[in-house]
Amino acid sequence: MKYHAPYGSTDPDASYVDKDVPGAVRGSAVPAKAIEDPQREIVNVITKTGVVPGNGNQLAKSIQSGKLNFGIIGGTANALTMTLSEVPTSWADLVGTPLRGIIATTNTGACTLNVNGLGAKPIKIDNGSDPLGGDLKTGAVVVFVYDGTNVQVTFASSMLTERLNKGSTIVSYGTAGSFSWTPPANVRSVFVRVWGGGAGGGGNQNTGAGGGGGGGGYAEGYVAVTPGTPVTVVVGAGGAGGLNSTAQNGVAGGSSSFGPSVSASGGTGGAGAPNGTQGVSGPGGSGTGGQRQANGGQGSSGAWIFNASAGIGGNGGAAAAGGGPGGGISSGQPANGQSPGGGGGGGAMNYSGGAGAAGLVIIEYFAG
Repeated sequence: MKYHAPYGSTDPDASYVDKDVPGAVRGSAVPAKAIEDPQREIVNVITKTGVVPGNGNQLAKSIQSGKLNFGIIGGTANALTMTLSEVPTSWADLVGTPLRGIIATTNTGACTLNVNGLGAKPIKIDNGSDPLGGDLKTGAVVVFVYDGTNVQVTFASSMLTERLNKGSTIVSYGTAGSFSWTPPANVRSVFVRVWGGGAGGGGNQNTGAGGGGGGGGYAEGYVAVTPGTPVTVVVGAGGAGGLNSTAQNGVAGGSSSFGPSVSASGGTGGAGAPNGTQGVSGPGGSGTGGQRQANGGQGSSGAWIFNASAGIGGNGGAAAAGGGPGGGISSGQPANGQSPGGGGGGGAMNYSGGAGAAGLVIIEYFAG
């Protein structure tokens, strides 16, 4: 609304004065537009909100109603239209303006909004993804905000509840190897849990006692992903137990990872024990990345029993938040580590060490 200076003033921003102001010959002459234009602007606001102008406090109530930004939503399920009573001249007029309406038809997927025939703009969730089918339900009151490129829709509690009710999707990789996982549409964040492989226990000759293998490390956390862009998933192998014939050390467990972001190393193999010796245990692996990390358990060393006339292999180390250890025994083949990432038990009395368990990678996400 333009400011109308007193009639006859050469200054477009001149103030009005009363006739009794010192130095004034007479009071300011009021041009007709100074009275008419403000009234018409006020009446326009009132009528555009559906109120018939009359006496009373109508302007404040009209503004409070928010009806200037409330439009009737029509069109089709995925090509929405909205009509505002105050017609905007372009989308630029609507940047940052909250637009409210009631959904007429439940959407079935990605959709657009066309306001007063200005042209269709993509509707996006605030994280930049397309609405999923059923996000915009018939009868739901929604708030749209144009950000200059897309029309963002407020993530209403009903939308969140709907997605949570569908539950999360879990994908797990428990076999040693390298794999490729592709995030589905609209999945931009995942929660991953990664275990490294457990190490093998040490083997022994005759009366030796091999050390237990270390458990795999662990890491977990949220990772940002891009829909349709593959992520490499690696699952570390469990280490083989050391051979008895050569009192071989157990083999270290392999490292596991989810892309470059989250990884966990495998445990260290238990030491082999030549005749008459005791092998030391292998340390556990560690975690890197994510929001939480933990070390795998260290195995126990081989030990003598019965006044050093016999040995008992050391227990393997447990994986952090994962598989249990393989037990060492005084006679017979020691136990293998338990999945995921448990270390193998140490061999005794001429037995090979137990094998470590493979690591594990678990991916969890809400697809909507």
